[in-house]
Amino acid sequence: MNLVSRSIIGIYHVVMKIRNTLYNRGIFRSVSVSMPVVSVGNLSFGGTGKTPMVIWIAKQLQEAGFQPVIISRGYKRRSYFAKVVSDKENVLVSRRTAGDEPYFMARKLPGIPVVVSKNRIKGAMIAKKKFNPRVLILDDGFQHRKIERNIDIVLIDSPDTLNKPGLLREPPDSLRRAHAVVFTKYDQFQNMDEFEKAMVKKLSCSIFRAKFKPDKIKNDRVSYDAEYLAGKTVWLVCGIGNPGYFKKTVESCGAHVSKIYVYRDHASYPKWRVRKIMKKFVVSTADLLLTTEKDWYKFKKWIPADSVCYYLDIDMDINRDKILRKYILDQTYLDQFEDLE
Repeated sequence: MNLVSRSIIGIYHVVMKIRNTLYNRGIFRSVSVSMPVVSVGNLSFGGTGKTPMVIWIAKQLQEAGFQPVIISRGYKRRSYFAKVVSDKENVLVSRRTAGDEPYFMARKLPGIPVVVSKNRIKGAMIAKKKFNPRVLILDDGFQHRKIERNIDIVLIDSPDTLNKPGLLREPPDSLRRAHAVVFTKYDQFQNMDEFEKAMVKKLSCSIFRAKFKPDKIKNDRVSYDAEYLAGKTVWLVCGIGNPGYFKKTVESCGAHVSKIYVYRDHASYPKWRVRKIMKKFVVSTADLLLTTEKDWYKFKKWIPADSVCYYLDIDMDINRDKILRKYILDQTYLDQFEDLE
């Protein structure tokens, strides 16, 4: 990182610290939206697994009978005003209108509405009016302090991240306002037990570990268990925040990754780019081409229908998941009774 970049990050951290102080002292005030709010966010720039975590939480709430609605900013979407991405039955707008992650969540979560709005309070009001949810899930909400929340869940991809100020949105001491911290790629790091003990002493919140567990490889025609990859030679294509972890996840299934195309997070896939990749792939010795589910929705329209191209469907595997689930349900359930008092 050069001197200019370090200076910009330093100024940004000072601004965030001042802003947080104003909130902590009550000079800036958070607004209640009159329903429980579960916020999922991170401390760092880049991919930490927020979307899989939001999906996991939404499923837990739905299974428990709490009708949730997801509110997201819709990063890099090609629309300005607030949009209902999906209702309880259908996905209503395109990926470009919704943004990559909200569209992905809407496709993965039938029966759970998704709303995008740069103004999260406005998005919450739209959700309340249209769907009357029992719980709101605030996607990427840790830095968005205008909305009161019952739970702040903060994701960190690596213990090393906390020692790299250039990767952080705000200083590590901001974790003191979190209710739970989840290390999302703990399987890639050693000495997690010692690090977790040190974190418990510093923070007053619970600490969990998670990893991404391959479930299926799919396309619009077929689905196979992830074990199908064992012994296969694979090409990868991805435009995500942490392509290295995607590669390791595929290799954990027993696949040999012979080539990987890496693009920036939220990359587009124009026709010429996909056709160029496919032209090289069909004359290679690789058995299949694999991408992420988020990339698949942008990639698939330019490939032949019968091609051996798939996306990797993953689950969030959380240690002590029952404890985290109970904590989330308890906080949202108790809030229902507080509203009745």
